Amino acid sequence: MSDEHPNIGDPLEPLEKTTRMARLREITRPFLSTAISDAAPIACRVNGVETPFKDFPDLLPGHTAILACFENYDYVARTTWAAFVHFFENRAPWEDFDVCVFSDVGEWCVAINHNGHACLVGDRNLANPSFNTDVLTRAG
Repeated sequence: MSDEHPNIGDPLEPLEKTTRMARLREITRPFLSTAISDAAPIACRVNGVETPFKDFPDLLPGHTAILACFENYDYVARTTWAAFVHFFENRAPWEDFDVCVFSDVGEWCVAINHNGHACLVGDRNLANPSFNTDVLTRAG
């Protein structure tokens, strides 16, 4: 990781980043906890069943284009699901990221907090047919 931002994907230009962040806020707004300050990153405020990220790698086809938003670093990058999974699973032990993964299209977000727990909010029809969606609904 660089000192400025996570080393993943192609960073968005400022105007596009602003537009995509607004889109992320639209997608997640219905799922945000009112008990947590707005100053906290979106990934920490999303209500849902927290599932260890290790259960998520098969959620999407690897070639799926995604956006990864690291609010604490003011960084949004365009990448693929496979590249993001590789990045996240191979981060250093001290790299605690709060990150939201979403797309240019669709109504979904995977919010991953610094503890490595993930929540899928929005449209669950995006999942691979072989993905076990039970991991998204089991009691936490």
